[in-house]
Formats: sequence, C-alpha cells, structure tokens
Amino acid sequence: MRNLFDRGEFLSAFLTRWYGEPDRDRRLGELDPAVPDELVSWHRDAAGWEQGIAFQDYPLPPEELRRRPDGKMVFWIENQGGYEWAADLTSASHEVLMADDEDWRSTGLGLRDFLIYVTLREAIMGGEHRVFVPSLPGADAEAILRDFTPLGLFSAAGPDPASRLHVGADALVEIATPPSGHPADERNVMFNIAAVDGPALDRYLAGIDQKYRTWG
Repeated sequence: MRNLFDRGEFLSAFLTRWYGEPDRDRRLGELDPAVPDELVSWHRDAAGWEQGIAFQDYPLPPEELRRRPDGKMVFWIENQGGYEWAADLTSASHEVLMADDEDWRSTGLGLRDFLIYVTLREAIMGGEHRVFVPSLPGADAEAILRDFTPLGLFSAAGPDPASRLHVGADALVEIATPPSGHPADERNVMFNIAAVDGPALDRYLAGIDQKYRTWG
C-alpha cells in the first residue's frame, strides 16, 4: 500500500485495496458550490461502499456541508461530539482547524492531507483484522514498525498530538500515548494495528508476547 501515496488516485486505490471492489454507485447529489474539490472527491470515493468507511469519528453528510460566515466549513465530527474539524476556505490549501468549545487551532495539515490521515485512521479503527494494545513496550513496537513507513502526517490532527500513523505493505499502525489506567512508562506506547487479512496480522505480531495481544 505504501506506493499508493505517490499516485493521484490514492484514495480510490487504497479503499479498493482495503475494502474490496465498490458495491454501490458513487454519484453525489447537489452540493453547496463552496465545498472544496478535495471534499467532493472524498465523498464521491467514500460513497462506493455501503458499509461506510468511517467507524469512530465521522464526516458530515455532503449535503449538509455549508460555508460559514467566518470562511470555515465544518466537515468532520468526533464521535463524542467533543471536537470538530473545519476547512479554512480562505487558505490556498484549505487548512484544517480543530475546535473544542469553539477554540479553533490549526492541525498543521491542509484538507487533502487531513483526509488521507483520517481515512487511514478510520480504516484501522474499523478493521476486521485488528489488535489493540493499550500499552506496548517500545522495543516491541519498534520491532514491528521496521516493516512500516511513517505516514508523516500528524501535528494536532487529532485530540492526541502524539498519535502517529505507519503504513505497511498490507497493514496500518497507529501509535499514541497509552490511555489512562494503563502503564504510561515513557518507553511504552498505545499500539493499534489492522491488516488486510488474518495471516498478515499474525505475521506482524508473531514475536509479540501473547499477553499483550489479549488486551483491549
């Protein structure tokens, strides 16, 4: 999957690799003319899968996207409603901003890169072949990540600024700060891995103590 990042058709190619061939029509209804091309393309690609491609946080339906008087367009919502993300339509890259209680701050990402980030993260969260480890020793994480490439899109793209995504040939990994209640040794990380199938997942986790694989 790593080489998909070098192609213009990245999203469509990734979704097909991860979810299989589209199972429904990708046409969209009439949209607000202010909706950026990046969002139009994302919704058109995402419409191809009946099951959806967002499993934790979620996009606003395309027909609900509206430009606000301040030039922002809210398009992505955190599952508990604590955060929302908006594109700044006045910037060339449609910079993405994140807010809680209307305190807007930059994610450091343009809209195109943000959509890549959340698409991959949602693929992990909804993965059929997935293992979540709240606190994995850093040495074990590093051993697995030797077969992965850092995505390089992070900053404040999510509520945890320590979150990082890594892309492998047939798997995705998110690492972040261990959640409250789990060992928070500076060498430990929250480790969330999903693969395209069970054998691939087992291959990556072959050297990891079974006790970690049963957590979460």
